[in-house]
Amino acid sequence: MTTILETISSPSTVLTLGATTVILLGSTYYLVSKAASQRDPSRDRRNGGSARVVNGDAGGGAKLKELDRSKYPGGHLTIYYGSQTGTAQMFAKQIASEAESRGFCSRVVDLQDVVENEDDAAVEAARQDYVNITQKELDEEGALIRATLSHPRYRDNDDGGITSSTRSKAIFFVATYGEGEPTDNAQQFVEIMKGKSGIANIYKLDHFNKRDSGLSDAGNSSISLDESATLDATLRDMYFLNDLDYCVFGLGNKQYEHYNNMGRFMDAALQKCGGSRIAPNPIG
Repeated sequence: MTTILETISSPSTVLTLGATTVILLGSTYYLVSKAASQRDPSRDRRNGGSARVVNGDAGGGAKLKELDRSKYPGGHLTIYYGSQTGTAQMFAKQIASEAESRGFCSRVVDLQDVVENEDDAAVEAARQDYVNITQKELDEEGALIRATLSHPRYRDNDDGGITSSTRSKAIFFVATYGEGEPTDNAQQFVEIMKGKSGIANIYKLDHFNKRDSGLSDAGNSSISLDESATLDATLRDMYFLNDLDYCVFGLGNKQYEHYNNMGRFMDAALQKCGGSRIAPNPIG
């Protein structure tokens, strides 16, 4: 927490917003700063054009104009939420608004909408994009997820045009319901990610190191799984989301045995599928 608090500002900010909000804003600031520091100003001027902000559009059926990188130096950012009582959804909307003021073109997506995407064109585009990248076919469930999480429409080139590769940026707000279970709107998404990541038992996760109090350094934490938690390694798709940069904010109640289980699972599953965690994962 200390690193994030130092990142964003003064003691007055902490007192005004509260520790949890400061952590969330710190993660957003980290993402914006990282993207902006890699941006080539001359490339921004060449891009021009205007951007359309999309909130809650999972499939992205409508065509978007080229993003104005002078207005949105952070590029696209999608905030996903799995919420039972509305808290995770509230945080997602709060961060989306904050992200706009910090240079992101943001959208908020319900995890249920990811798996119920009815935009056939977007799903097919995601399937074909995956084939182009990996030379492998993608099943229907996988195409549904990539149609939102890694769709070309919401990927950006953040290396100043040095390469032609593009990546998606995402923040996940996921609540844990009951005894370590996903919220109703996240159940189908979690089931698909279990298969793609090869994680069979969501209760055998040991990811957040106790000495870190649930807060790990970006990109430096390994995933520890009980052997009984892992499916046959041949079922794991390590390239499934290898064009995704993300961070996870887990919400839970410490009174339950499997505190913040969904936050731990989401982080582990995304990494197992090739995603890259680029900001600390706070839990609360």
